[in-house]
This record gives sequence, C-alpha cells and structure tokens, in this order.
Amino acid sequence: MGGSQENTQLSGTSPQEDQRSARAKGLGGVIASSIPAGLRLAGSFMQLLVTVLIARLLGVEAAGIYFFWAALMLETGQSAAFGLDKLAVRELPRVESKGKAAITAFLAPLRSTGLMIAWMGAFGLFVYSELSGSKVMDGVGWWLILTASVSGVTLSMINSESMTGLGKPVMAVIYRHTLPTTILLLSVLVCWTRLTPEAAVMSYSLAFAVAGFGALIGPGFRGLGVPLKIPTVTEIKGNMKEGFPIFLNTVFGSASFLVPLLILERTHSSEEISLLTTGMRIFVLFGVLGNAIYSLQMPGLSRAAHKNDRTELFRLYRLSMFRALMI
Repeated sequence: MGGSQENTQLSGTSPQEDQRSARAKGLGGVIASSIPAGLRLAGSFMQLLVTVLIARLLGVEAAGIYFFWAALMLETGQSAAFGLDKLAVRELPRVESKGKAAITAFLAPLRSTGLMIAWMGAFGLFVYSELSGSKVMDGVGWWLILTASVSGVTLSMINSESMTGLGKPVMAVIYRHTLPTTILLLSVLVCWTRLTPEAAVMSYSLAFAVAGFGALIGPGFRGLGVPLKIPTVTEIKGNMKEGFPIFLNTVFGSASFLVPLLILERTHSSEEISLLTTGMRIFVLFGVLGNAIYSLQMPGLSRAAHKNDRTELFRLYRLSMFRALMI
C-alpha cells in the first residue's frame, strides 16, 4: 500500500485519473482500429456504386465485356503479387527497427520482383486475347493497358501491405482501395454518357496504375530511398521461395473464379457474364471486414513472434479470432 501511495505521489496522478487515462487509451485504440475497416467498407460501397453506374451507362451487353476484362486483370494482378504482399506485412515490423535504409533495401527489390511477375501475367492475358479474339481493342495500346492495370494491382497490394507492416493501416486502405476506386469513379463521371467498353477498361487501368505507381512518391514512402531496384538472382529466389505458399493459396482462390468465368465467356452471352461478375462484386463487399482483420493484427503478431513473446502472441491471436467471429 505504502509503495503504491508513494508511486502515486511521485507521478502526481490519482488512481482514478490513471483509470480514466487507461480507459481513454483503450477507447482511442478501438477507434483507431475501426478507422481502416470503416474506410475499407466505404471503399467497397464506392466500388458497388461504380459497378452500378457502369452497368447502367454501358448497358448489360457492353458492361459484360468490361466486367469480364476487369475481373481478369484484377485476378491476374493479385496472383502476380505472388504472396510478396503478405511477405511485406510479415517482415517489415522486424526490418523497421533497423532504419530507413533497411526498409528500402527490403522493399525496392520486393516490388521489382512483383512487377516482373506482373509483366509476365499481362503478357499471358495479351496472348489469350489474341488467340481467343476476345479483346477490347487492337494493337500495342491493348498490351500497354493490360500491363499498366496488372502492374498497378500488384503494386497496390504490395504497397498497401507495406503500409500495414509499417504501422499505418489507414494509408494501407487508401492506397489499396480508396485511391483506385476514387480515380475510377471520377473517370466514369467524366465520361458519363460517352462511356464505352474501351473507355471503361482504360479508366480501370488508369485507376490502378496511378494508385500503384503514385503511392511510391506518396505519404509514407517518401524519404525511404529508391522505390524500385533491379533484384539480384538471390533476392528473386528468396522472395519467390517465401511467397510461393501464399501464392498457391491466392492462385487457387483466383482459379475458382477465373476458370468458370473463362468457360462461361466461351459458352454464354455478355449479359450473363455481367450478372455473374456483378454478383461476385456484391459478395466481396460482405467479406471486406473479415479480410480486414488479418491486416490489422498481422504486424502485432509478427513483432510478438519475432520477440518470442508467447503471451502477447496468443493474446493477439485470441483477439483476432474474437473480432473475426463478431464480424
């Protein structure tokens, strides 16, 4: 008792004030953790709005062409990330303590590896479009659009999870969801009644390219040195080895959507493709908050595991499970 009173006198605060301070910190933590999830949910509703606008402006058949290629570019970009985004959110909390130079040395070759894979994925889409005859436009411009969009999606994923790993979840959501969706919405509004499938696909490509590459000079990444660096063979092998298990999970998830979509594209009309992809976008909306749990808790889990702090590790794990079940 005497020691407690002495500590209270030395600190200059009463036990009641300490309790109020603790409650305030706890409330602040809840609010801070809810902001990224709220932003992501708002971004999903904005995506749904864009989907409805494009469907109304283009008509069902033309919208089906746009939704088909938007889905292909998005899923290809996510697979091209090759698990490097999850590698970033896992490793950056450990690298961060070594300073900005260490962060740059880790992130620059990681992004470049992702871009190399994205370029191969975009080329694969281009070959598919040429062989199948299912494409939005002809010429080199079509290849550039595919490359820009797939690269933008891949970079957005890596940049977003990097921000999460660096303890900036709000910026993570802005770079991955808010920024590309806002650019796409503005592009659609600018075109409005003049919107065509070509313009819609170009707007989609522009949105992700600007969001992915623009983030490299945006808040959070400024001052971290060169954003891209040609990786060594050792770095490429190391990054791909670490990301491969996550890549398998991502590519199988994408295949469960893409394979039926590719089959239906050959056997069904654009109207039916439009209805399918619109339904998938609505389904994704309801999974947004659940997916946010991973990004919010992963940096803390990574730090606890790195320090071998089992008590903190299992506390965060129980908290993650509780939040996921509540959602």
